[in-house]
Amino acid sequence: MSFPPFADLGWRVNDLLRLPDARRRFLLQCFQYLKERAANPRPGCGLPLDRRPYTLAAKYAVLTALHAAVCETEEPINPAPWQGLCPRTPGYRHAVMWLDLLTAAGAPRDGSYRLEWCQLRAEDRPGLESFLADVTADLRTLPECNEAPVDEATALPAMLSAPDLARQLGLPVPRVESALRRFRPDHPDCCVEVQNKRQNEAKYLYRTTDVLPVLQRLAKDG
Repeated sequence: MSFPPFADLGWRVNDLLRLPDARRRFLLQCFQYLKERAANPRPGCGLPLDRRPYTLAAKYAVLTALHAAVCETEEPINPAPWQGLCPRTPGYRHAVMWLDLLTAAGAPRDGSYRLEWCQLRAEDRPGLESFLADVTADLRTLPECNEAPVDEATALPAMLSAPDLARQLGLPVPRVESALRRFRPDHPDCCVEVQNKRQNEAKYLYRTTDVLPVLQRLAKDG
């Protein structure tokens, strides 16, 4: 199974969505993004990233679209469902604008990722990282997120590369890579292959809940 570019960022958004009240915050900000686009129509949906100033709502919306493109097994945020809408109504316009953004992120309405439709470029990574930092900071202003207890089983991000897992667990990278290489053939769903990876970028992202027990045993064995 191959994954789109920026898969790591999409799964980091998924980690944010697990925070208390985060899904509601994402949804409200995506509503605000659609209102802003309707009030100030301009060419394009905001992708690829350009020099325009992005509001907080637009940053939420771009990351939400990226999440929908990357995390196909997770429930997406959908501020503009199509069902029962009549053309030329505000709701229909919002649905069209939202589909425009999803398509630009590579996630058309049928849910299947289409690399050829994705307008994100390699040079957009710093901007997306900045969006993620701003959204994380905003979420941390919510009392529910700040007071959330840390669950040891879910403390790590949902998807990590072998080097990142090694750093998180304090293990040598070669040992982790070797263990995961042996684990992977019998557990093909434990990882996803990064599509169009850059030089020195990991080839696979692993589901931490699947591989953590193996690595914990590795750490215990010394």
